[in-house]
Amino acid sequence: MTKLLSLTSAITLLCGCWLAFMEYQLRHPGFASRAAVALLIAAAGLATLLVRLLHLGVRSERWLWAAAAALIGLGVYSFLRNARAAHFEGFVFVIAIVLVLQGLLMLATLGRQNHPGQTVAGT
Repeated sequence: MTKLLSLTSAITLLCGCWLAFMEYQLRHPGFASRAAVALLIAAAGLATLLVRLLHLGVRSERWLWAAAAALIGLGVYSFLRNARAAHFEGFVFVIAIVLVLQGLLMLATLGRQNHPGQTVAGT
């Protein structure tokens, strides 16, 4: 599960950076707020990767609980909004699913200590 979380976190990081870049390039009305949300998505992906790869432990993961809930909420909101939109965006569906998956994996793995040489049951 930890490896899958690392993969989804990397995808989230890349997608967030790409969305922020595209918002700044296209500059549609309201682009600044959408770019800020995209950068927050990228930051959540990066933070999760750093916590997992650097084995920072449970104390550094506590604030990620709120990030996990936010990713799930944003993913569900994006999925439903895109489903009702006049113009279907496949990329938005992919990102929404990855956000929900990352949030669920974060919730499932947060609080478990996994230091080098120590295995967690089920991972």
